[in-house]
Amino acid sequence: MRWHKIRQNYLQHYLPWMYLIFMSGFFFFPEHKWHNNWFYLTIFTPFILIIPYERRIIPFSKLLGIFIFLSLYFFLQTFFYSGKDSILSVCKHILYVGSFYLVTLYLLEKYSHKIQSIQNGLIFLAAASALFSLFYFYYQHDLQQRLYGLGLLYVPVDAASLYAIAMLFALFSLFHTPSNKWLWVAISIFIIYIFFSQNRGTMVSLFVVGGVLLFLFKRYIALSVIVIFSIVMAVCILNELLPIEWLYRGTFRWEIWQIIFQKIVQQPWLGHSLRAASDLYLANGMYIQHPHNLYIATFYYGGIIGLGILITLLFSAIYQAYQWGKITKDYCFLALLLLSSTMVMFDYNQLFDNPQVLWFIFWVPIILANWIELQRKKSMDIGQR
Repeated sequence: MRWHKIRQNYLQHYLPWMYLIFMSGFFFFPEHKWHNNWFYLTIFTPFILIIPYERRIIPFSKLLGIFIFLSLYFFLQTFFYSGKDSILSVCKHILYVGSFYLVTLYLLEKYSHKIQSIQNGLIFLAAASALFSLFYFYYQHDLQQRLYGLGLLYVPVDAASLYAIAMLFALFSLFHTPSNKWLWVAISIFIIYIFFSQNRGTMVSLFVVGGVLLFLFKRYIALSVIVIFSIVMAVCILNELLPIEWLYRGTFRWEIWQIIFQKIVQQPWLGHSLRAASDLYLANGMYIQHPHNLYIATFYYGGIIGLGILITLLFSAIYQAYQWGKITKDYCFLALLLLSSTMVMFDYNQLFDNPQVLWFIFWVPIILANWIELQRKKSMDIGQR
């Protein structure tokens, strides 16, 4: 009984804030090792505490089933291609992502009343991180240079993607609570950071989200105009600060993808496994670590079957978000999924790995869609009684 009381006390009073600290670590931790170690305390420990005792809190759903199927596929696939060490590594990384998935879903189900506080806290911390990075970097560099963040956000693509997701969270909070004026400040900071990062993939993704919402969902015209107007305004303002070359500088992605496709056709159905080497050299001798496209990377590692499961998961999540929007007129979750699924076309590598930016920008929207499915199912069950 005493252990049960301690466990319940930890889950109820500490888990939401531990989760917030872990998620804010994407913006603040100086290196991956620190963040990985914090993961064991904030996510993996609650996972061990939750699964044996709280399984009923997380009902089975279609999206959860597809996620489990995807995880099992990559785990079993490793037996055909890899040695013992690779099997253990893949199993570990699948367990990491799975624990994050279930703990997040548990929080949404059990402590949904605290989610808004966690979201607002995350927006505030992300804005503080972006503002500090802007001042710190440009205090030492000329404004013409591309912005590189601190710690985990040193890669401009990672930073811009994270702040784009944070910006959408802030926009949605503003939409539901217009009186919260400080959200405008956070949104402005995120927009400025994204443009100084000079990450074109994130900007294209934001245009896609704003355009879809503008033309398909009339209730979200206001939100869409805010997104598009903010981007256009930022371009006009920063045109005097950023070198025009960043708009049309060369990209090696086409060459990268061509080389990867030559490897894909060698084992198109089952792929090469998650631990297969994906690094390559371009014609000019440049070394590239991975395919820079989550879908092509999944095609390479998991073959047609693995990519098919991923696409099924993604479209199922989008369907749930779309149905939720039709019922509630709230298309926030759909916008989040559209942004996420577009951004990963321009970068990222493995679905299952140590804590990384992909958890925040891809898995969180999928998990939110899973939670939506559970809410819709509850509503349908109540309606049938």
